Amino acid sequence: MKDLIEIFKKSIKKQLETKGIYTNIDFDITVPDNKKHGNLTTNIAFKLAPYEKKAPMDIASLLVENIKRDNLKVSKIDIVKPGFINFFLEEKWIIEIGNIILEKGVNVLSRQGDSYLIDVKLDNSVNNNRKTRAKSFANILKTILEIKGNRVVFNKEEEKDIEKITVTTHINKDYIDPEKKVINIADMILTKDDSIVDKDVEELFTKSEINLWALSKTYSTDVQIPLGSAFINNTDNLFFFIEYPYKRALDVLNIMEREGYSVEKFKTDEMIFNLPQGKDLIFKILGFEESVDKAIEFREPYKVFNFIYEMACLFYNYNNLLQLKSYSEKEIMGNLYILKVFSKFYGELIKSIIDG
Repeated sequence: MKDLIEIFKKSIKKQLETKGIYTNIDFDITVPDNKKHGNLTTNIAFKLAPYEKKAPMDIASLLVENIKRDNLKVSKIDIVKPGFINFFLEEKWIIEIGNIILEKGVNVLSRQGDSYLIDVKLDNSVNNNRKTRAKSFANILKTILEIKGNRVVFNKEEEKDIEKITVTTHINKDYIDPEKKVINIADMILTKDDSIVDKDVEELFTKSEINLWALSKTYSTDVQIPLGSAFINNTDNLFFFIEYPYKRALDVLNIMEREGYSVEKFKTDEMIFNLPQGKDLIFKILGFEESVDKAIEFREPYKVFNFIYEMACLFYNYNNLLQLKSYSEKEIMGNLYILKVFSKFYGELIKSIIDG
């Protein structure tokens, strides 16, 4: 998704340069956590402040005056203190993002990457549950690294000139690794009625029935998870919660296709996107790369898990309002396009994380 954001950035720089505004600086365009702050936000006013010798808010006002919304396909531009510029994207971006996803799927981030060696060290003195978590953690970290196009190998000591990440089940508790090249896997403790359950979790992990968040905060504290919420057939289980949106989207697409509605045969420029919640769902994809980058930087898979969870929540909001039978044909096709893009991206993502 950085490619789309880079196009957005270049467009801003080009427009400002025609107005004689200095832009030979590196500035950020990111996806804000709060959708009230738009779909994209930039800190360019702060970066320009030292050169223009003005307050960021004054610079932001000047910049917005010289940015044409049509060129960026944005419906609104806001300035918020102390000087951030927020962009609200037009519906045309649904097609921009959607067509890329339909072509590339979750591989949208894949490009020439680095090489990593994940060295898994299992201490026989620790319990099997910790060993199982270490193996599962290493596998999911490998998957996340590969999403960005990185090459990852396991336990090959002969590999040279390769970044090494050690996943261990036992190191000195006082050991601190600021670069997180050594990751100490803590225990996962199953509980029932506040009592510890002596149960081997290996079967739960290998069947993908364990709550994925059991892998979070892996090297800082032990993880306690109630036994009742560990299984897929429990409605409180986050695995079940994140899997349902994919199945639901596929079901709707299949039903509507049998009734003669085909996204492929309908012109995208004639589609109507009548639900803001559908737009939010697709625009969420813009933040995917940032979540993957953070997961890699901090060696924390839960950064990606949280992205999946947040996307699932957006789907539930959207699905609760979806009433296809009451819509016009153009509205129906717009919503089916959203479901098709969502199912392609989200389905490949959860399969790669869970089955990878």
